[in-house]
Amino acid sequence: MAIVASSCSTTYKFLCFFFILGLIALPSFAANCYVYWNTLDQPSAWTKEVTCNTDDALVFVYSEGIRAVYQVSPFLFDICAIVTIGEKGTWIGRGGSATTVTGLPKGTSYFIPANPVECDFGMKVQVTIN
Repeated sequence: MAIVASSCSTTYKFLCFFFILGLIALPSFAANCYVYWNTLDQPSAWTKEVTCNTDDALVFVYSEGIRAVYQVSPFLFDICAIVTIGEKGTWIGRGGSATTVTGLPKGTSYFIPANPVECDFGMKVQVTIN
């Protein structure tokens, strides 16, 4: 820091002070939590559980093509269903090769793909937000 301050000319010392202060006080940026669901991988390689912070973005990375992600209740998570009588999951996104979820509340959230066969093979994830 002394190197930067000493390289400032006398005229700009005041501006340099605020520039350096800004560098010190930069806010911390949120990170991403990743869920990998590549159908070309073995089911053992799929993300099953992840822990994130409240500011983190949850990013589902999956095989190119049709893929839909649903946020579901623990019950729907256990039976690998996006809908049942009186209850349905929330569609999060689909298509391309990634879906990003932000603003999850603290606690545990559950996500499954729309395809129940993939879910039965283990393509489902429990996300804990701290």
